[in-house]
Amino acid sequence: MSELVDAKTVALSLMTCAVAPLCLMMGGCASLGVGGPTRSAWHIGKPIVTYWAGPPMTDATAQQMADGGWNLVWCKESELDVAHRHGLRAYLSDPLFSGAGALATLDDPVKTERLEALIQRVKNHPALYAYHLKDEPSATTF
Repeated sequence: MSELVDAKTVALSLMTCAVAPLCLMMGGCASLGVGGPTRSAWHIGKPIVTYWAGPPMTDATAQQMADGGWNLVWCKESELDVAHRHGLRAYLSDPLFSGAGALATLDDPVKTERLEALIQRVKNHPALYAYHLKDEPSATTF
């Protein structure tokens, strides 16, 4: 779809369905388009279909996911190249920022330095799509 829609429509078009052991997210991918002052610049793009579960990310599992139509996988830094080799985008998860209690301790200078180093290493990786920060944060997390 190339028509422009407002941010509310984009938000409503995104659906998340978590089914153990599989997390499936399908919906519209918001991407910036061209719009005027009275119209939003967001439009619906290619659907995101993500996979999180099962065996470690290897070339065999990455190829199987790509063949099955998945285009976004949860992975670790060490698996970014595997995802890229198979045309998959990566939703990066790391215990530094997505482990239990990790966000509560990011004001620690040592962790901040480690986080900045991680971001510098991966920020331009062609497979990187997003960073996984927290799954279903509670109101107190914010």
